[in-house]
Amino acid sequence: MSPPKSFKRSYVKKYCYILSEKFDNFFRRIDDYITSSFQKPLINSIEEISTTSESHICHSSSHVSKNQSKTHKKPLYYVLYGIAQLFTLVTAIELGVAIPIVLFAVGLDDEAGIMMWLVLWTALISQLPKRFIWRDRPYMQGRATRFRKDETSSFPSRAVTCSLVYTIGLGACLSERFTQPTPWWIWIIVVVSILATSWARIILGVHFFSDCIFGVLQGLIVVGLGFLTDSLLVFNCGACSVTSGGSCYSETSDLFLPQSSFNILILSVSTIVALVLCYLCLCRPLRFWIKAQHVLGMLLPSLAFRLTALCKTSFLRPTLPPPFSVSSGSEGESLATPIDWIAGIGISIVMSLVGLLLRPKDKSWSGKRTKKGESKDQGLPLSLGRAWISFGVFCGMYACVFAFLYCWRANREFQTPSMLPVPDIL
Repeated sequence: MSPPKSFKRSYVKKYCYILSEKFDNFFRRIDDYITSSFQKPLINSIEEISTTSESHICHSSSHVSKNQSKTHKKPLYYVLYGIAQLFTLVTAIELGVAIPIVLFAVGLDDEAGIMMWLVLWTALISQLPKRFIWRDRPYMQGRATRFRKDETSSFPSRAVTCSLVYTIGLGACLSERFTQPTPWWIWIIVVVSILATSWARIILGVHFFSDCIFGVLQGLIVVGLGFLTDSLLVFNCGACSVTSGGSCYSETSDLFLPQSSFNILILSVSTIVALVLCYLCLCRPLRFWIKAQHVLGMLLPSLAFRLTALCKTSFLRPTLPPPFSVSSGSEGESLATPIDWIAGIGISIVMSLVGLLLRPKDKSWSGKRTKKGESKDQGLPLSLGRAWISFGVFCGMYACVFAFLYCWRANREFQTPSMLPVPDIL
């Protein structure tokens, strides 16, 4: 089970357990069978065309023929490859971290709280085995053809975990919004999403079937923790849904932070915890996650916003007013304007680009480079200057996201339910 000679592991060696051959051998038969079956159509859609070229050697006045081969990809290749990459894109953790920001911006606060906890637990739980357990990907072991360059650990599949979490979160949001049990067809979408994402990751040669199975189990743990923590937060802070009375909202539209020193205290504590958590993720000895500046920089300010701006039950402190538009004529409608959606999606795109463009390279994460170009683990995830840059990027993203959510919601024109005009039904 040795990887190809050209492959070099680029993981942090400290505190990392490499899965034994017994584990791989236990799943080898089904893993290899499914991998070869899934990849066969994609491999068969690539044709090798041999061409002959002649070169003239002046000294001997003779011609030398050389055989060269070129690959021709059929239309089926682009279809299968495109679909697989699409499922990989929509199940990325980078997409999930933007969802709570958009939902908070448009006033879907209960739905935003659900997705916030689900994505936050997905990020933290899924990274634990990624950081502390190493399993070579199928192409690294020579058991699959590589169609995507993923050089992290294969176990388990975070994409499959995200597919489960995102679709169940969608069902929970629909159930919360329309106050009815989760639609039956959501469970069909959940199963189809898991199967499609597993197919996509296996056909690209970056996951085994067993990785996908453990990804589903990991997703079930995440869903349980997500709904548990959301229920605890709702119990302490009040629900934000219109049908439940919106107990997390204030009855005035005054700015709430200057009025309550307790709100400022909660914001300060939330910020300090966020800074410590990001520092532990970036720096030694754990060097937990190279994406921490991006993922935590978008998730943790959403949590701080929920705790400070939409948590009325604790000490009856002032919060934001309910997200009802002045132009609305009835209670319980979806009242977000196009500008709300544009602003929420816009800030999410900008912050995502900042996190992606300023993310440190994998080579600088795994260690310093020697003169021969090989990566050598030096006990640090980044150079000292690069670590502080990453930490500074997190601080900037955290401040920008929280400031946007607070300022956007506090300066919109809102009315309380009692101020809304009563529709004439006669």
